[in-house]
Amino acid sequence: MAAMSLVAHNFWLLFIAIGLYASVNSAGMPIGDSLASTWQRQIGLDYGKVRLIGSSAFILGVVVFGGMIGWVGEQNIVWILTALLSFYTIIQLLKPTIPPKDEIPEDGVQNDVGFIALLKNPMTLRVMVAVGLIQGSHAAYYVYSTIYWTSIGISVSQTSLLWGIGVLAEIVLFFFSRRLFQNISISVLLYISAFACVGRWAVIGYIEDFLVDILIATYAQFNLCRVPLCDCTLYHHATAKPYCEVTRFV
Repeated sequence: MAAMSLVAHNFWLLFIAIGLYASVNSAGMPIGDSLASTWQRQIGLDYGKVRLIGSSAFILGVVVFGGMIGWVGEQNIVWILTALLSFYTIIQLLKPTIPPKDEIPEDGVQNDVGFIALLKNPMTLRVMVAVGLIQGSHAAYYVYSTIYWTSIGISVSQTSLLWGIGVLAEIVLFFFSRRLFQNISISVLLYISAFACVGRWAVIGYIEDFLVDILIATYAQFNLCRVPLCDCTLYHHATAKPYCEVTRFV
């Protein structure tokens, strides 16, 4: 991350640096979801309530560091990120109190399914494509919304507040996730998410009022447009499969 400050003057060098960073950093979420799936089976982990802890940390981060950036200047963003990622790396080195264990089938034979074979499963393939499209829309929303809000005069600190309010709604969603989603099929969850994404994109370009943007940020969570729905969908699908398949799937 610190090296990005050395290549920021050149678009293509910065493009390559961000790509390399993302290819490494993006592995954190599927690894975390694999652990969550394992502990859900092993100790009855409530995935939704665990994820809301991360969402709470996200709110704290965007509000605190959004204000800090306004104070120290945008030119120091890369150093703030470097410090945060260094701390994140140190935390990752801690050993879990309850180590994850692979499931052992009753017959004692490990059914290790290859990635290609997993992709041949029609249900798995459809879920991956649907979740990928929804997550791609969400990633584009991250970038476009920030650029758009900046263009209409919304400050960095206000943008941080918008993200914080949206994730606050996400926390509420996660808290009730087990009761909300346990009897809903994967296909219904995906349809809800897809229609909600379309609705969000349809209105965002017409809104220039900060208070209305707050409502849209909240709507984006309660209408399941983001990561919670995709995670819950993967959770529904993954918990119905052997662990050896889950680790590849997520």
